Amino acid sequence: MVKKILFIPLGVMLGAAALGLAFPLLTGLPGSEQNIIPRFANKWHLGDGSENNPTLQYVVKYHDMEFLAEIRFLDKTLHTQDIVVVIDDKKTGQHVEDEMQIGDAFVFTDISDEIKPYVHALDATVFSVRDTIVEERYLVVGAEWGTVFVGKFTPKLARSDTRTWNLNLEL
Repeated sequence: MVKKILFIPLGVMLGAAALGLAFPLLTGLPGSEQNIIPRFANKWHLGDGSENNPTLQYVVKYHDMEFLAEIRFLDKTLHTQDIVVVIDDKKTGQHVEDEMQIGDAFVFTDISDEIKPYVHALDATVFSVRDTIVEERYLVVGAEWGTVFVGKFTPKLARSDTRTWNLNLEL
């Protein structure tokens, strides 16, 4: 009789342990697909660093255009930032310089007709990332940054590596 009484609690404990081990596997909780949000990781957003007034240069090849674009970031307000765009067209030799504003997510405003084709090329090349990353994202490996639509495929954008880059910035 005493042995039967000992087997009942032992059976309950073994059953609870088996249920506790099998529950996550049966319900899909927690696993490799967990979305862990770090508490103290840095966040990055499009335009992060533009408040330091950098000057960026790009060689842009777009359709039949090829030009050197220099973008100087100036004063920043809550929703806009003044920029100077300098274009040196390699094919026509044309030099265009214009001051304009960019709004949230790097949308160009106040564009003159003379520089409009170049701004369209910058939209489709250099600033094309703005269509994907418009809010702060974590700077940790595996953090999802959005989805890209390529034909019928929709791959997720995620951080895959962490590196330190040395940039020679003129301030």
